[in-house]
Formats: sequence, structure tokens, C-alpha cells
Amino acid sequence: MNKLVVVIVGILALAGLGAAAAPFADQYVADRVKAQIDADGLIDVARVEVGLFARSIALVDARSKRMEGVSAGRWQASGLDWPIGELLLGRTPLAGLSLGDPLRAERLEFDNLQFAGPEGQVWSVGSLVLEGLDLERYAGDVPSAPFQWSALGARILKALSLKRLEQRNMVYVAHDGAPSVKLARLVIEDIGHGKIGSATLAGLEASGREIGNPGFTVSEVTAKGLDLTRPLAVLADPAWRPGIPVGRVAALHASAQGFGGELLKRYGVALGSIATHSRRDGKVVRTNTNVDGFVLVPPSGEQGQQLRMAMSAMGLNELRLGLDCSAVEDRPRGEFMVDRCSLAGPALGDISLAGRFVDADDAFWKAVDANDAGMLFETKAALASAKLVLADNGLLEHTLQAISAAGGQSPAAARANLAREIRRYQPPGVLITDEMTRLLDTAARFVEQGGTLTVEAKPDPPLRFDLIGSGADAGPDIVGLLGLSASQSPAR
Repeated sequence: MNKLVVVIVGILALAGLGAAAAPFADQYVADRVKAQIDADGLIDVARVEVGLFARSIALVDARSKRMEGVSAGRWQASGLDWPIGELLLGRTPLAGLSLGDPLRAERLEFDNLQFAGPEGQVWSVGSLVLEGLDLERYAGDVPSAPFQWSALGARILKALSLKRLEQRNMVYVAHDGAPSVKLARLVIEDIGHGKIGSATLAGLEASGREIGNPGFTVSEVTAKGLDLTRPLAVLADPAWRPGIPVGRVAALHASAQGFGGELLKRYGVALGSIATHSRRDGKVVRTNTNVDGFVLVPPSGEQGQQLRMAMSAMGLNELRLGLDCSAVEDRPRGEFMVDRCSLAGPALGDISLAGRFVDADDAFWKAVDANDAGMLFETKAALASAKLVLADNGLLEHTLQAISAAGGQSPAAARANLAREIRRYQPPGVLITDEMTRLLDTAARFVEQGGTLTVEAKPDPPLRFDLIGSGADAGPDIVGLLGLSASQSPAR
């Protein structure tokens, strides 16, 4: 028993000595690291702090000599997967890490981080915190090119896993001091090789040359289930240039609200919110997009003069619109459908469009995923049906009022003249068949009576995109080729 007590006392004594000696060990290693950093000449640093038990290291007032314009008021890593031997040699993750090297840490913190570009651009961040960092080895040997840094950033994001990122008070200023972008807060969670669980952005401001006068602002942007793998794969290529499609960003949910700024005010525009939602049923994806609260009020002054005159001629003081679109991707069946895409104004009416595409092959889905409409002409997918519905609720009256004011005639005369011109219309290079005549007559009756105009296309066989793109002669009978028909129902 006495021997056991002696052993326990001895262990506690050694632990106490170890705890007491820890600060001296930390300072010893910190001094070694600081001396080696100074000798290497790659970084200027005012002070180094090391916590061996916490596997942490901090550089205070650090400024890179290898990457001109990169500095941090404080850079700290904890829970660091970095050999103690490297620290003793003065090689920290900041100084000894080469592009392409892996890095793991439980937490990275940056205060007053700043990047200054060669042409006067400055990007600064008040604070940046990364948690659960796991950066796998990646191809860091990006050849010199105009967009070298975007390629490198894309490769890093493809190799990165991260539990959480929080950034505060980011400011970007281009050369000559304008324009600038400010972001109050950004939080991203569950990052995994280009896929993001959730992201929240708050307090976005984009300014022009006038300091303190934001041209465009957004109060909040949220997103869930983001998939950036396609854009990152394109951007990782140094040959990428602006204008080359980067591919579609998939999202289960994304929304933005609180739009403002001088740019919208200058043109008399107000916008409430934009949102998109996706739901996956097996391999079928259903997407809905809404734009709410769009209001256009012509501003005073010369900038809004023409718009005020046009809207005044139509008898409108303001224009209110909303957009609601829903689509379905059914890849197993090779179909893409626009269920309904509606643009509605409470004092004007409702314009809606629907369509169905069949025989969608790999080339079609590549065009959709790449967000490149030009690739559609390489696919054998075909238009099976389409429908356009125009429900009048004042649009005709306001339009005819403007026409009558411009032509110096009564609204009734303007209506009759417009209907007559529609019936007489002969599109160049188009065969004027009985079906075309009936189609134009239906449109003319809609002008005369109002109500709802419906135009449908049911080509038989379905119209293939590749035949349109090849420039094949479809013949002058457009109505027959598209299977066009129209109907008009009077106003209720």
C-alpha cells in the first residue's frame, strides 16, 4: 500500500513539474521557430507563440516575402497535424507549406488578413476562422496565365474538406480605389470537395467610385445543398477565360432578399426576393424559381424621362411584376419539361409558357449541365409540345392607349387598325396557308375582344434540335412544321 502511495505521489509530482515546465518549453520552441523564420527570410514576423500541448502555433504581425502583399495581424493554427521536428527547424505551415502540399488542422484563425495585388487591388478580411480543415494534396503547379489564381483557387476547393468557415468584414477594392465590394459576414458549413451543406451571406455592398455610396446592396443570401463540382472542374483549367461556360451550380435551395442601392434607385427599380428550390424524387428533379416584389417607378430627372413618357402614354404610374417558373428533369425517361413559367402583373395580365422536350440524350444533358445553349444543336433531343397563354387584364388597353396617343387616333380606331394589320400580316418566306390565316385571325380577335389567347405547338414528329442547327430546309410551312394552333376565349 505504501509503495502504491509513493508511486501515485511520484506521478503527480512529475505531472506538476511537466505543467510548470510547459511554458518554458513553449517559449523555447517559439524562440527557435522565430530564429529560423528570421534566418530563412521568407516571412517578417514580430512574435511567435507555440502551444505544444494544444499543437498550436501563432504568428503575430506576419508579412510574407515570398508572396508580395500578403500579411496578417495574427495567424494561428490549433490542433495542427504538423511534425514537431518541422517546428523546431522553423518550418511552419505558413512558411514551409508549398503549393500542392496537404494540410490538416482543427482550427485556423486569421485576423486582419490582407492581400495586395500588383495593380493596386486590395482584399482585406477582418477575421477568418476555419474549423475541421483537411486539405488533400492537389496539383499546385499551375502554369503562368492571366487567370492563374482562379485555376489555383478552384483546385484548392476541389481538394478541401471543411466543417465550418466564418468570415467577417471583407473588403475588396480594385485599382484606382474603385469599385469596391464589402461583405459583413459569410458562414459556410460542411464543405466537401466542391459540395457545400449550407451558406449564409449577409450585408453585401458593391460600390462605384463614390465612396460611401453603395451602388448595389443585398441584405441576405442563403443556400443549401450547393454543388460546385462542375464549375470547379472548368475553372481548374488554366486555359479558362471569361465567356467560356463554367457549368450549372446545382442547389437544393437558394434565396436572396433585401435588394437596394443607388443603381436600382437610379432606374426606379425595387426588388423583394429571388428564390429557387429543388426536390429530388429518385432520379427525377423538380425545380421551382420565384421572383417577387419587382416594382418599376420611373425616376425623376433626365434618366427616367423616356421611361416616364412611355409609361404615361400607357396610363401607368408603376409596373409590378412577379415571376414563377417550375421545371422537371426526368433523365431516365429522357424528358425535360417546363411545367409553367408565368410572368404576371396585377394590372396587366399573365403570360405563361410551357414546353416538353423528349428523346433527351447525353449531349442534351451535357448542354444543360454546362449551361451552354449552343450545344443543344448537337443533340437529337426534340421539341414535343409548347404552349403560350396570354391572359389579358389591362395589358391590351394600356398598349392601345399608347398606340392611339402616338398615332393621334382614338383607342377604338387603334384597336381596329391593329387587328386589321394582324390579319393582313404576311411573314417573309413563310407559306400563307389556311392554317396560318386562321392563326392570324385568332390573334386579331384577341386584340378586338381581349380575354385569353392560347397558342400551342405540337410538331409531328417532334422537332429535333440538330436538324434546326444543321440549317436543313424545313420548308416555308412553319405552321405545319410546328403543328401550330391558336384559340381565343372572351373575357369573363
